[in-house]
Amino acid sequence: MLETFATGLLLAAVSGITFLAYKHPPAFRKLAPIISVLTVSAQILYLAYMAGAYAVSVQVHRAMKDLSMMQVVEDATNSVVPRWWLVSLVCLAILLYVSFLLSLPLLIHEKKEPEPNHESPEEKD
Repeated sequence: MLETFATGLLLAAVSGITFLAYKHPPAFRKLAPIISVLTVSAQILYLAYMAGAYAVSVQVHRAMKDLSMMQVVEDATNSVVPRWWLVSLVCLAILLYVSFLLSLPLLIHEKKEPEPNHESPEEKD
């Protein structure tokens, strides 16, 4: 149930941001740096969390007297720390999508070159 709710919120957010970028580019240009900074901040916070979790894991390994429990500690650490490549991939995808949306007005509103006014040779006579 929570996954369905989170997916719905994610789709609503992506749709809303895409609509804003398409219909109101000046407003999106103000919002894009905020989204980018929040994404990079989330990545940095994740890396700090991951470093802390692994530092705790190392300390537990050092304090452990029973070496047979090492696998349990590693499994527990891996269960609370999401995969680094997955989090990095999501953050990169967000940044690339925001960059694409920033360039969207350039792609949509191409300047059309004026068509040459060719007179037919018969009209010159």
